[in-house]
Amino acid sequence: MNELLEQLYDEMYSPKITPEELVKNIQLENYFGLNITKSNGEIIAETKCYLPDERIAIYTYTFDEKKNLNSLTSLVDEYTETLYDRKNAINEKYLELKNLLKENTKAAV
Repeated sequence: MNELLEQLYDEMYSPKITPEELVKNIQLENYFGLNITKSNGEIIAETKCYLPDERIAIYTYTFDEKKNLNSLTSLVDEYTETLYDRKNAINEKYLELKNLLKENTKAAV
């Protein structure tokens, strides 16, 4: 249960990746674009890179004012996929913890 609590804490407070780390990524050979903007208090970063099969991927990162990653989406061949969503990740860990507590309570009775 401690591990699950740590995972929930991590989802709530860990930055995951920061805009500064994305700037470092542009030095990688397969990255060729980085655009960072600010909108409604959020930092939005878009990176472009070549995948191993030479297709182009566009990753969009959304950060809060504390530079914590809120969401990450990818766009490859007109297919968009959500790779990370902080609210969903927190809810998933919370439900896991809640279910574990229910199981432990039943077992104790």
